[in-house]
Amino acid sequence: MGVRAKELLCTRFRVRICIRARAHYSAGVKGVCAEDRRRLKDSVGGIVMVAILSFLGFLAILSTGYEVFREFYPQKAPEKKLEDGSPKLPSRRALPSRREQWLRSFGLIGNVTSLTLEDEANFFSWFNCWRFISMCWIMMAHFFLDHVDAAIPSNIYWIAKTWFRRFLSNIFLSADPTMETFFFMGGMLMAWSLYKKLKQGRMDAKEWMLHFLHRYLRLTPIYIIVLFATHYLVPLMARGPYAMWMSKDYDYCAKYWWTNVLYVNNFIPKEASLECMGQCWFLAVDMQLYIFIGTPLTVLLFWKPLVGVAIAIATVLASAGASFGLAWAEDMPVCKANPNWLTYYNDNHVKPWMRMGVYAIGVLLGVLIVESEKNKQKIKDFFKTWMRFILLSLSVGTILTIIFSTYPLYHSGIVDCWTKWSSFQNSLYWGATRPAWGISLAIMTYLFWLDRSSLLCRFQSAYVWAVPSRLVYCVYLFHPEFIFLLVFSAATPYIYTDLEFTIDWTGLILTSFFLCGLLFLFGEKPLCNVETVIMSYLPSFKLFKEKPTLSRKDHEKSPLINQ
Repeated sequence: MGVRAKELLCTRFRVRICIRARAHYSAGVKGVCAEDRRRLKDSVGGIVMVAILSFLGFLAILSTGYEVFREFYPQKAPEKKLEDGSPKLPSRRALPSRREQWLRSFGLIGNVTSLTLEDEANFFSWFNCWRFISMCWIMMAHFFLDHVDAAIPSNIYWIAKTWFRRFLSNIFLSADPTMETFFFMGGMLMAWSLYKKLKQGRMDAKEWMLHFLHRYLRLTPIYIIVLFATHYLVPLMARGPYAMWMSKDYDYCAKYWWTNVLYVNNFIPKEASLECMGQCWFLAVDMQLYIFIGTPLTVLLFWKPLVGVAIAIATVLASAGASFGLAWAEDMPVCKANPNWLTYYNDNHVKPWMRMGVYAIGVLLGVLIVESEKNKQKIKDFFKTWMRFILLSLSVGTILTIIFSTYPLYHSGIVDCWTKWSSFQNSLYWGATRPAWGISLAIMTYLFWLDRSSLLCRFQSAYVWAVPSRLVYCVYLFHPEFIFLLVFSAATPYIYTDLEFTIDWTGLILTSFFLCGLLFLFGEKPLCNVETVIMSYLPSFKLFKEKPTLSRKDHEKSPLINQ
């Protein structure tokens, strides 16, 4: 097919899109595909990002070469001797020097080892399975909704009238609670770690500084790299009738990128459709909950346990009440195909007070596990096998009920599905599903912590989940951009079939995890190593001066003792 024929096909496809697409999309469609292409030589930001990525690769080559050199020529530690001249035996394993850590930060050998090494100290290894499955679930929902909403398949009528009526279609349409899994795990792990340090008396001024600074530096560097790389480089790869739309969407990053760096992108801009990297609302909400809900609540549970428990329960109820009240006030349907969907996204989906209930449940569980460690065996004996089976069954049943409870909405098709439930039913769903999901996960986590011998726990704690779970953060950042690249590069209308979707979704998972594995080795893990070395330079200091203590000799010489 010649160039003229390709442009003619592209233009005809655009005319078809103009007729069927939404008004704000069709208004901007003009010209032919070739006119909308951006080129790398015309993008200064794209050239800079290519230079930065190339520099990271160059550092990885140098650091890997140093690792190989040290494998053949290991560095010998200086021999220390006692006063009598005999060699001093090392009391503990010698840690590498800071210079050694700097030189090895970008090395592929060490980073590959950290990616594939089994973590024996992981007390909650089943979280690896939850992370991976939740991530694949989110990718499946995004892939389907982006194809239906943005690509506008040629068989869209069949999808609306037939596909939504299937029972298993609720897996796509009820993917929103999956985000609660990440909020629950984040709150639980944060509280478990912080509460243990508080009990051990390790939270001095340096530890408090690291508690917040480490969180920011752990997430932000690779976040910024992905943000600017997708803003400048991904639009250059798009070809086809949708290319100009993709470029227009990424233009918002030039104006609002700073909101992502400050983790306020769920508030600014007010219209979520103008947000840069829309999937990163989760990072903003998670950071806000970490600082303003999780940390103060954990400290309060340590100082005043009863008051802390009361405030945590009030937080859960307030979050559920806010979801219920907002859905009632704005008549917010559960059905995804409703005119108020953007209102739901702006006011409900991306706001921290709608998610803080599940986070507080995770905080409560983290503190409970630390307090239960001394009496773990007694608690395990109390929960008999049949009791654990009933609790697990109720938890799994609750999760399945939340997923498939929307089946009556779509059973007769998606047309006018937002009118089939009353305002009270919609509000009850929004208000009850999130805390119910969090409580179910909390029960499962506590029972798995008590006894890992169950078949379900052993399956979820298998090593096979460890490696992909370490790539979930990169995949979450990157996978929507890859989906957009596929959707906006389509040269012909997408024809949706079950087989076609399964093949594309599987390919999306494999490709995303492979590319993010490279991003982990060349970007995320090296930057984490650098952050660890930098944090080691911070001096230790106390918030308050400790009272001087007498030595044993001074204590014996004390006049009070002599009297």
